[in-house]
Amino acid sequence: MPDDDLSRIWSELSFMTPDTGAHLARTIMLAELTTLLTQLPATASHDDYRKAVLVENVLAKPTASARRHCAKPLLRLYGFDPDLTLFRVLRALWDRDAAGRPLLAMLCALARDPLLRESAEPVLSLRPGESIAAATIEAAFSAAHPDRFGAETLQALASRLLSSWGQSGHLAGRSTRHRVLVVPTFGAVAYAVLLGFIEGRRGQLLFESLWARTLDAPTYVLLELAQVAARQGLLAFKKGGGVVEADPWPLLTDRERKVLGEPH
Repeated sequence: MPDDDLSRIWSELSFMTPDTGAHLARTIMLAELTTLLTQLPATASHDDYRKAVLVENVLAKPTASARRHCAKPLLRLYGFDPDLTLFRVLRALWDRDAAGRPLLAMLCALARDPLLRESAEPVLSLRPGESIAAATIEAAFSAAHPDRFGAETLQALASRLLSSWGQSGHLAGRSTRHRVLVVPTFGAVAYAVLLGFIEGRRGQLLFESLWARTLDAPTYVLLELAQVAARQGLLAFKKGGGVVEADPWPLLTDRERKVLGEPH
């Protein structure tokens, strides 16, 4: 567990939130996220997104019940509020890095859903081409939470988690899912650096986090992409003499910099 100061920072920056419950009901819902971010402007409020789903039915759900069933986990998972750091930066990078959108969605969801984070190790540790069954995820969660989930809930949860990793590009196949390597982008690296920085990492350690590991690339590739992100004005980055300096100040507001207690 983080210390009190780090807990406060995480809370203020909408990072590592308490269980959103998203994967108890749905997946990372990449298609729905894409539709909402395409249909609504960057200035949209949380209420605008909520109305778009429930009233305007931009997601084309067949019934009011289906709209509600989709809206609650979707809105809770990503926040959809420009005052929330992780969503605001997600939205900014979404418009700058179309190729990185599946990874941006996964990184944000990982930071906001502890159940998804718990599934990361069984998936990311697979070698390319190696398969994974829902039973593997079920066994891991059953061992970690012996009294939390019933058999049917656990089965559905495992299925949704694997589906989410498929949507992000880490798994392929349907009846049998197997590991594939994703292709990282400059936007995804910038977001991973942000998450690592909020987590308390600095320097080289920013490229050795769960967030960086999710990008499926060796450190030197991530450092090259960080340089690209810096040229795009998304990061401050220096590398030389075996020392790496990277920070996400260009992505943050003055308030967020103050929360982190860093100079700007």
